[in-house]
Amino acid sequence: MIVTLSANARALVDGPNIAVLGTLNPDGGPQTSVVWVLRDGDDLLVSTQAGRRKEKNLLTPDRVLGHSAQ
Repeated sequence: MIVTLSANARALVDGPNIAVLGTLNPDGGPQTSVVWVLRDGDDLLVSTQAGRRKEKNLLTPDRVLGHSAQ
């Protein structure tokens, strides 16, 4: 799902870049991580390693929730 970031959302991620990223595991259980966030246009980049559960969950539609630590 692709969304366009509002001006408020852009300002938020352009500030202090720490957020909590929540995803759902295949069994429906939560997986949360504190991550660094960087904005690239309307794309949000987060730190993760290839092959980790976080990456796999991020690639599954409708399984992601973000919350700014600000």
